[in-house]
Parts: sequence; structure tokens; C-alpha cells
Amino acid sequence: GFEETTARALRNLNDIANRIGNRTEVLQDENHHALWSEIRDFSLQADRLVFRVTLPRVNIYNFLPLIQGWAMPSIATDLTMGTVWIACQAKKSQALRFSELASLARQHGGHAVLFAAPPEHKQGIEVWGPSPPAFSLMREIKRQFDPGNILSPGRFVGGL
Repeated sequence: GFEETTARALRNLNDIANRIGNRTEVLQDENHHALWSEIRDFSLQADRLVFRVTLPRVNIYNFLPLIQGWAMPSIATDLTMGTVWIACQAKKSQALRFSELASLARQHGGHAVLFAAPPEHKQGIEVWGPSPPAFSLMREIKRQFDPGNILSPGRFVGGL
């Protein structure tokens, strides 16, 4: 942007960060590109469990402290879209916490999915979360359009 506008935005960001006890850092060149690559590829970590929580934007700030204590070292949020991405070690014990995470998301008006995990960690877990109220309608539509159940059988919510 324009130099004056950018300088004002940086001052405002520094003021906000100082008020809440955080710090800011201006990234340029390689560091800048590396950060955006890491953000872009956050959900594509093959050796990790990746959860996606979608919330009303106003609830993200209250939701984050609830998961800070979990053994989930990487959290990325998109405040514009109301999305919280959480990555942690690929352990079955972490995958089993999904129902707890989904419940927390629902309590804050949102929804959670187990976005990525090694296949052995997904067994026995509803990775899409609980079936929605319209599930019977979804099942009937699937039956009508895929009577042979050949299109990704069992890969969607409720085993559709």
C-alpha cells in the first residue's frame, strides 16, 4: 500500500499487540515468502493430525484459550473466514480428542472436522462430526444419484 497508510497500519498493530502483551515483527523478502508458504500449506501436513474448526468470527477469541492447553503446538486462524486450523502430532490419543473438540465448537456456534490424519487414526471416528439434522435427506439424495454406492462410499458424513 501507500507508505503513509502502511506506516499507520503498523503503528495501530503495534499498539494493539502491546495492549494485549504481544509483539509484532515485520517480515520482508525470504522471511515474508516463507511465512505465507507455511500458512498456505498449513492444512497439508501429511505427518500430522489437522483439525478445522469453523466458528462465528466473534467467538474465535473465546475459543482459542480452550485449546491452548492441548498438546497441539500449531494453530492458525483466519479471522476473516472464522476458521481455526489446529495441527498436532499424529497420535491416536490426539485423534480421539476430536469429539471433545467438536463439542467445544458446537458450544461456540461452530463445527469441527478432522481434516487430515493417517488412515489408521481415523478409524472409529466420525471425521465430519455428528450427522446434521437433514442427514436422512442427504442419504436419500445419495441413494437416488448413486444407487450402486460406487462414488466414494463411506467417505462423507455419517458414512455416506
